[in-house]
Amino acid sequence: MKFSKYLFVLRKGFCSLIYNCKTDTVSAVDNQLADLIEGHQLDYIEQKHQDFYVFLKREGFIVEDDVDECVDIIETWKKEEHSPTLSIFINPTMDCNLKCWYCYEKHVPKSMMQQGVVDSILKLATHEIATRDIRMLSLSFFGGEPLLGLDNVIIPLLEAVSDLAQKNGVVVQVSLVTNGVLLTKKNVVRLQSLPTCKQLTCQVTLDGNEFFHNKTKCFSNGVGTYSKILKNVKDALKSGVRITLRFNTTMDNLLSYADVLEDLEDIASGERELLNIDFQHVWQDNGEDTMKYLDRQEKLRERFVEKGFTVNELKHIDNSRCYADRKNHYTINYNGDVFKCTAREFSSNNREGVLTTEGEVIWNAKNEKREELKYGNDSCHQCNIFPICHGGCSQFKMESMAISDCIRGYSQKDKEKIVNDRVDYIISNKIKN
Repeated sequence: MKFSKYLFVLRKGFCSLIYNCKTDTVSAVDNQLADLIEGHQLDYIEQKHQDFYVFLKREGFIVEDDVDECVDIIETWKKEEHSPTLSIFINPTMDCNLKCWYCYEKHVPKSMMQQGVVDSILKLATHEIATRDIRMLSLSFFGGEPLLGLDNVIIPLLEAVSDLAQKNGVVVQVSLVTNGVLLTKKNVVRLQSLPTCKQLTCQVTLDGNEFFHNKTKCFSNGVGTYSKILKNVKDALKSGVRITLRFNTTMDNLLSYADVLEDLEDIASGERELLNIDFQHVWQDNGEDTMKYLDRQEKLRERFVEKGFTVNELKHIDNSRCYADRKNHYTINYNGDVFKCTAREFSSNNREGVLTTEGEVIWNAKNEKREELKYGNDSCHQCNIFPICHGGCSQFKMESMAISDCIRGYSQKDKEKIVNDRVDYIISNKIKN
């Protein structure tokens, strides 16, 4: 037997914590036992602390000598990639009714998915459901502003999908990533009248308080959208729509979210259960004082939590892999181009395949390269935080092919912080529950 390469000992004064980032298991141990682990005294532990030895073996803190844990991890990921969920992101249009300064997409005025592409998506879904063990169909509408295609694409597609799901016993989940301008009462009612949209989920973005938001999100005539979007969000919550309210933060607008908190306080407690706040730093915003920014962001987060809102964790605690790494995931542009990632420009140069009229996806060399790189490089495979880091998403790996060491550029101190943050998160969740 040997100690797992993913075993960490965290000293906490009167005791220690041991953490395995492969099994995501945390346990408190006596400092003397922690000393033995750090001293690699496994034989001594087996002889003198047999119950502890059995515990270490059962929880994966020690493994057989011939076990290659990295291979095990990758094999587990490969199995997860063939999940029973078919995920299709759909861009009904690359047109938009707003123009945010940080948007990485190139808008295509008056673009709209044609019926032929809609039919091909249905054929794709039908084939996947018929040939794989698909139990859930997740449809996410993106863009562009997806609600510009409500009549031409979204409603016709969802009506057809409803019949397909019913015939095959498949559960359908529907979500929208929208700027919220067109998320009106009328449109919500129309969507919720469809069998597939009884539990609709939407992501809507605010860019600070009314002053900052309206500088970023305004109509072509200069009229701001803050009050309209906020009203639509509150009305949607009252209708039972689950909302992720994304806060796009910058060094300039961060503190203004205190005003947003005041604007959200009239949301009833039952409706707050449908609302998730998601702080996300705009990546193009390159402020100088990062530590001050992070400190302010954390304090602001705490204020929202104190008011009863559910808010995302700001620390590096998410060990899930990207949706784009899954075999059963497709992102389909209005013109039939197929992608994996939604966080890059939907240009023909970036596409990884095309959707044929028969509903088949023909992948190209870019997708082959993604498949080749998505499990990381040699440095990733040697790294002791590989199970929770993954070396980044496959898109990031494709753009970092020339890097032979740590793709993310992590120092040992960075890795220690990631482990400590993950452990703190696990423990706090156990205390809450």
